Amino acid sequence: APPHGDGRVGQGTPPGVLAPECDALDGGRQLAAAGTPTGDTGQFSDSAWNRSILPGITNHNLTTEAGGLRRNLSYGADFELVRPIVFRALQAWHDGGPEIVRSVVMLDGAPDLELHLVTLRILRASYNGTPVDSVRHISMSRTSTIEELFETVCSTLNTARDNARLWWAVPDDCLKEVDAQLDGCVLLHPRDGAPAGRAFANLGEFDLDVVTLLLEIRLESGVWPRAGRQMQLDRRRSSSFNDRKATGERGPSAAEVGPDKDSAAAAHATADPAETESTAPPSDSTDPGTSNGDDTAPAEAKAVRITTHGPFPIGAHVEAYPGDPAHCERKLHLTGPAIGIVEAIEMLNEGTYAHVRFEGPRVCMVATKHLQIVDPREDGLVGLQNLGNSCYIASALQCLSHTMLLRSYFLSGEYQYDLNMDSEWGMRGKLAVSFADVLSRLWNCYTPSIAPQSFKNTLAHFHPLFRDVRQQDANEFLNLFMAGLSDDLNRIQGKKPYVELKDSGDRCDGEVADEFWNAMVKRDHSIVTALFSGQLHSSLKCTKCGHSNVTFDSYCSIPLPLLEATERWQAVRVIIPGRPAVRIHVKATKAGTIHDLAVALVEAGKVPITGPEEVVFTEQTGRWKGMVQIAADTNVSCFPESQELIAHVVGPAVEDGVLVTAVHRRLVRLDRFFLNPWMPTIFGDPILLRLSERTTGKEAWEKVWSCVKQSVPGCEAEKPFVLTRTSSEGSVCSQCAWYEACCGCVVPDNDLPIGGIAEWDTIGIDWDREVLEKWYFPQVAGVVDEDKDSAAEVAAAEEAASQVTLETCLQTFTRAEDVVAYCPKCTKANGGEFQESPQTKRLMCWSFPPVLILQLKRFKDSHRKLDSLVRFPLRGLDLSQFQAESAKNWTSEHSASVRDTTYDCYAVVNHTGSLHGGHYFSYIAIDGSWYCFNDSQVAPIGEECIVSSKAYLIFYVRRSIVDQKKVFSDFFPRAPGATAQSVDIIRASRYQRQQSSARRPDSQERCTTM
Repeated sequence: APPHGDGRVGQGTPPGVLAPECDALDGGRQLAAAGTPTGDTGQFSDSAWNRSILPGITNHNLTTEAGGLRRNLSYGADFELVRPIVFRALQAWHDGGPEIVRSVVMLDGAPDLELHLVTLRILRASYNGTPVDSVRHISMSRTSTIEELFETVCSTLNTARDNARLWWAVPDDCLKEVDAQLDGCVLLHPRDGAPAGRAFANLGEFDLDVVTLLLEIRLESGVWPRAGRQMQLDRRRSSSFNDRKATGERGPSAAEVGPDKDSAAAAHATADPAETESTAPPSDSTDPGTSNGDDTAPAEAKAVRITTHGPFPIGAHVEAYPGDPAHCERKLHLTGPAIGIVEAIEMLNEGTYAHVRFEGPRVCMVATKHLQIVDPREDGLVGLQNLGNSCYIASALQCLSHTMLLRSYFLSGEYQYDLNMDSEWGMRGKLAVSFADVLSRLWNCYTPSIAPQSFKNTLAHFHPLFRDVRQQDANEFLNLFMAGLSDDLNRIQGKKPYVELKDSGDRCDGEVADEFWNAMVKRDHSIVTALFSGQLHSSLKCTKCGHSNVTFDSYCSIPLPLLEATERWQAVRVIIPGRPAVRIHVKATKAGTIHDLAVALVEAGKVPITGPEEVVFTEQTGRWKGMVQIAADTNVSCFPESQELIAHVVGPAVEDGVLVTAVHRRLVRLDRFFLNPWMPTIFGDPILLRLSERTTGKEAWEKVWSCVKQSVPGCEAEKPFVLTRTSSEGSVCSQCAWYEACCGCVVPDNDLPIGGIAEWDTIGIDWDREVLEKWYFPQVAGVVDEDKDSAAEVAAAEEAASQVTLETCLQTFTRAEDVVAYCPKCTKANGGEFQESPQTKRLMCWSFPPVLILQLKRFKDSHRKLDSLVRFPLRGLDLSQFQAESAKNWTSEHSASVRDTTYDCYAVVNHTGSLHGGHYFSYIAIDGSWYCFNDSQVAPIGEECIVSSKAYLIFYVRRSIVDQKKVFSDFFPRAPGATAQSVDIIRASRYQRQQSSARRPDSQERCTTM
């Protein structure tokens, strides 16, 4: 029995258990020198507790809030060092804690007991790279390497290693000594091409007791959250004017011209800014109009945005002086519309000062700030803020914004010559002007993102789908928007003419194609049709009479079908009595049922069963792992392909047979109880048995033993458990009243029928306590063997599925299909009576537009989304093999769109999530580098991440356009005699849809007639 007493360490403690009396630092070395091997561990015990009569160990007095060991502790006075086995014995006898473990490590080439560990303060990075409030503390040895640090943090926070990076939040006094810093952080573990961080051999080189780390987890879009912050930092550095002229003179820094002291602020609390100009620090410049002291004239005035090193409160009154405020006669009065930002439309030189008056409810303070001129960004790396489920708009707009020909058409103002003020279907120029305003803001912007609220309001007037914040499809938005944009810029004024098209007859395909194209141009002639429209060659041939007809439909995007597999590999965990469970992958049809899956399991021949009736499929429910049978007619598609189904081998069917659940139970004694001091607890996985009214108690016991004996290997007990009648939850007896406090009536182990068994009753397997302690091993009981043959088949099938390419989708799109349609020749032969005949239909491409948009049709029916990976080329897509043969030899004014079939990818719209809830973002190539545009966030991304299963819309541009540096006027020159419309009048106008008796075509009709 464990000893009881005052809790002191006995005088007969073996030598070497306690360290020699010494101070906290040297004692560890003497302990190691006395013969403690490197890697051995010692544990702390509070000395005050050792000399007291307290009932438990009180080591809380030795630790800080972060879990580390307090400084200035003295051995013998504050703590004792004991071996781990001694501490565990003391803790078992007296309770208390916490356990404080320290190891002997190599420090300075000699073994030493490391008393003080490094405390790691772990912060998580949010989606935009900033730290969130959640904090975790981890203690590690100073000898731990960065690799060990990374492994420990990822395992502690349950994060995948390949999707995590660590940043060191550098203290302020260390910033000047560190390279590659980002907002006070240094990358410790570079991954995926990230800039190499500072090299640390171990945690001891930090020379800090507490190290703050930022854990960055890769977003689902494939980018790192802090990548956008790095790009913004690069922007600020590239646009900075810190590099002075060759004279070496510079303006004062933020610290040199910082806010006035409290006394100065009080002195100027009621002073007018004009009377306190002399309080500002003098400038290096002697000329009030310049900042570098020379006599050169200031540069030409231009629009700039001015930022400061110190924030301006919202609505603060700002006075900016172009030069030394002490000698300046004029001021620029500005108002800060947001924190840290003021605007001006007059040129301000370097070294400009701002005389800022902070006005609040209780204080009025005057301070001087040093301003920095920042030019607007003109690279398009600007995000679009989410206005409420508007990611489908932002992702499509970003791709259109980086369509070079379309962007230059709008930013040059050329669109003003094509605004259609009389369009029947459009918005009389308002949609086009609103889109031009968005492009202008994206490509001449001072901020990392903008809010396209005005454009969203215009869309709400354009179509009812965009009036609320419901989720919409990006492709549907793109088709509707492009159609409306085409109407607003259509050069066909007034009502569109009706053009009758004839059957192709025996005419050549090229002649018919030109006829269809000219008919389209007579109705829709805009920059949209010039850049995005191509033609499809549609042929229909009657298999009965041989009559054929060819039409040429225009398109602005090509919808490509995705091949959907008709079969699936389903993982099944089979529970076999007397053997470990085995995981088998079975091929089943997606339209099949659970019965079909059982038949496939029998045909696989890997389970000792002869028929599907010997297998019962179940799924677990409830906190105690109860089971519910899956009906045989349940469709397999009701379960995700990633879900593992459970199958129980219960043997052949018997007369009056019922299925019974058996659950493992152990009895636990309660300190406080009402009627019974013993409470059964459920553990392990339940077992499914097939019993009947004639099954004896002995037969039931033997059946259970055959199922569980592998869980207690080597068990020598004659009766390791007994069977009891329990309720469905396995907690109380199913035969006795509640006030009898019975845990379960024992099923006699004899040759008498157990009787009273109904379908899905529960039997308890009450284990002997000694058997569980000696022979039961959860790792053995829960082991599941893997069928390697079926796993290899699954891997091969997944490899084959990953080989789906864009060419495969195009082949499916251009594949001939059998249809039943009207045939004029058969009708004529039938005496004029309407006749439908079996025909062969085939779609081929005839011409391709300068900008090609391909849609991967991921949304199937109305409730499913296909996540198949389609590999598409980023460069050199050759479409000639999907073009009609007759088009390759045709020469016309559109021959360039017919013969030039090589394209390069420059943008991708991605969708993640399901059909009923998801998110859109885009990948866009800019000057050879790829960027992820995720609403307001813009960050660089590796090219290897572009091709993914999330790709939805793929944008291609004709290679010759980039190589030959063509411009929009090469495809859409200005109309002779065109005059520019006033966009200010259009912006100010209130749009009202024209009343027309004609029906407005839907998106599909507009797409095919464009």
